[in-house]
Amino acid sequence: MEYAADGHELDNRQHLFPSRRRTTPRRPPPNNKVNRQTLTEPTDSKQFSAERLAKWRDLRGLSLTTIGKSVGRTRQTVRNWEDGLSQPRANEMAALAELLHCEIDELYEAA
Repeated sequence: MEYAADGHELDNRQHLFPSRRRTTPRRPPPNNKVNRQTLTEPTDSKQFSAERLAKWRDLRGLSLTTIGKSVGRTRQTVRNWEDGLSQPRANEMAALAELLHCEIDELYEAA
């Protein structure tokens, strides 16, 4: 019987395919939850208003899909913005304001 360097027995085929055991412990998976507040500007005294986005979209008669395609996001992402589940990034805010023909400040509310 043959033995591997770590003392485990090898059958007649294992020497052809060395053990793929990790010698270092696995790292925990990364935390994919991102603090959306850090991605949104301005961060001083204004906060994104989901209600105002929905109001401006309805006022202009645009669909979620139309806004999503114009900003480079999906319809569901725009829905999440309007539901307050997430917030658009600064570059997306600029694109939204241009598309909705409003000022960026009109999509924020004073905190």
